[in-house]
Amino acid sequence: MFTHIRAASLTLQGVLQRSFVADPDLKALFGGSAIVSLATPDGMEAAGEIGLSMWLYRLIRDEQTLNRQRRRIAPNQIRRQSLPVRLHYLMTPIITGASNIPAPEAEQLIIGRIDPRQRNAHRYTELPPCASAVCDVPPLPSPPIP
Repeated sequence: MFTHIRAASLTLQGVLQRSFVADPDLKALFGGSAIVSLATPDGMEAAGEIGLSMWLYRLIRDEQTLNRQRRRIAPNQIRRQSLPVRLHYLMTPIITGASNIPAPEAEQLIIGRIDPRQRNAHRYTELPPCASAVCDVPPLPSPPIP
């Protein structure tokens, strides 16, 4: 099972690294010295690395799929039940400016690019309807249709 957890972490690390290199705003940073690391934030800072720390800090059983019915692979054999888990990662950008000053703009951009829903946020013209009866934010007006 530990090889599966490692494979999931390495796959996610590769996906993020490739998406950051392909992003026009982050290409200069991640195309150069910045990396996506599986190390802790403290470990990255101690090693003098910059980029994104993707640290697996919590592993729990997935209670929603734990009691799935076992599959019968033959009339006299039942497939061994797998252990469903959820992996929780702490994503921390570690970026310093030219004079060792933290660069919050770059850090916020990296955090914003982690969520794939944010990549196309500029295409949405209005906010989703409020789920509750109280809504503090009115929806944005729709742009005129040309």
